[in-house]
Amino acid sequence: MQGEPRGEQREEQREEEQRKETRAEAGEEKREKQGEKKNWGDRRQLQYEYLLHSYRDLTVLAGEEPYQTILCQDILDGGIATKKFVPLSQQPVYEKLAGVSHPGLVPVRAVAAGEGQAVVIQDYVSGETLADRMRRGYVFTERETVRTVLSLLSALEVLHQRGIVHRDLHPGNILISTDQVVKILDLGIARAIKEGKNRDTQVLGTVGFAAPEQFGFAQTDGRTDIYSVGVLMCLMLTGREPGQAVLPKKWEEVIRRCTAISPQERYAGAGELRKEILCRAGMSAGQGDRGRIPGFRTGKKWKNAIAVIGYTLMILATLLFLYDAAVKGGAIGIWAEAIAMILAIWLPFLICSNWGDWDRRIRPFCRWDKDVMIAFRIAAPLLLVYGGLWLDGLIRADVP
Repeated sequence: MQGEPRGEQREEQREEEQRKETRAEAGEEKREKQGEKKNWGDRRQLQYEYLLHSYRDLTVLAGEEPYQTILCQDILDGGIATKKFVPLSQQPVYEKLAGVSHPGLVPVRAVAAGEGQAVVIQDYVSGETLADRMRRGYVFTERETVRTVLSLLSALEVLHQRGIVHRDLHPGNILISTDQVVKILDLGIARAIKEGKNRDTQVLGTVGFAAPEQFGFAQTDGRTDIYSVGVLMCLMLTGREPGQAVLPKKWEEVIRRCTAISPQERYAGAGELRKEILCRAGMSAGQGDRGRIPGFRTGKKWKNAIAVIGYTLMILATLLFLYDAAVKGGAIGIWAEAIAMILAIWLPFLICSNWGDWDRRIRPFCRWDKDVMIAFRIAAPLLLVYGGLWLDGLIRADVP
């Protein structure tokens, strides 16, 4: 009977010792985590200080302390850059763009976080903003407006693909560099999209260019920037904001859809809007002002030579068939053979080579999806060749 209490005491002692060991291990683990956190904090602070002292400040470009943009010089190579101090909440946005190369985005060289703020080093780009041009009475042509907006949308596609919404697109944040490249500036209130949120935590944006959802009604996404692009396009074309301007018929529907109150009624993304503008402007993506005649688009001499030989052979073949039809069938034979040649040779060639960028200039082709267009380019020429050969066979069968 006396052994039972002693056994219970020993069991309780063992349990107490185990609890002490567990607490000791937990305390050691906590101290290790605190040590790792402190080491990480020290390393982060060292990176921040190193970045600050790697560039010599020259002059303040914009902003007020603690969030200023400073023109600086790289101590190692003497290159000119900008040093921007931003809230820690903006650090993830700039980190997503570090190393990204796109003509419409100012390159981010480095990002580091310090106490209460982050520092961002970017290339310095000289030029003037759209707001600068507007203040001095500059009148944008339709061609300039379209090319500016297309360049802007190309850069926005890169941002949106990385889950970044700019949220403050307006003439003062769009730069035309000295080499005439459109660039997006100031990601100061840009944010990363967070799935499942009903609205943004902050209500920000420039009045007149900010979409309705930026006033706290919903979470912003890529369609928020589409709204701002629509306002900007209207301002460049007419000098007035939507609702105050008489829009050109050609662009009225585009701007109306961009600036719709409901995000669901706007273009789904920068890519869709870009395709619509290309269609209405009769332009080809990525082709610019180059010639639209196949074989002469790139300017390479060997391609030009092949094109000259190919066109010469096609013309000679057509003339020979027409001459043969004229000799055997007279005027009727010439017309019938001409139709057969157009169907069998010329139309298939025009479709396959995309002569004159017809897929971007003619509706409804310019609105077709890529897969549908590929299928059409394969099926249509085959049917045309078959029809042309069938007609040519009928002509020759009727000629004695």
